[in-house]
Amino acid sequence: MTATYRMSANEIPDDFLNILRQTFRKGEVAITVEEVPDETDYLFSSSANKYDLLEAIAAEKQGTCYRTITMEEAESFAR
Repeated sequence: MTATYRMSANEIPDDFLNILRQTFRKGEVAITVEEVPDETDYLFSSSANKYDLLEAIAAEKQGTCYRTITMEEAESFAR
């Protein structure tokens, strides 16, 4: 059995070990703790990606990020 708990460090309950003990009652367990990278930093790591994201944010703020398409256009994407 595998369980993934994802939360900020300050959200870890004091009884977290008890929760693990109740979840994994039998056998041996391996516990790995890793810091989750900031997704914004990752997405901004490429200058091209950063440009595209900032353009999308600007379009969202202006209300121009949506485009109406026909049913035929939508179906052509599925091919």
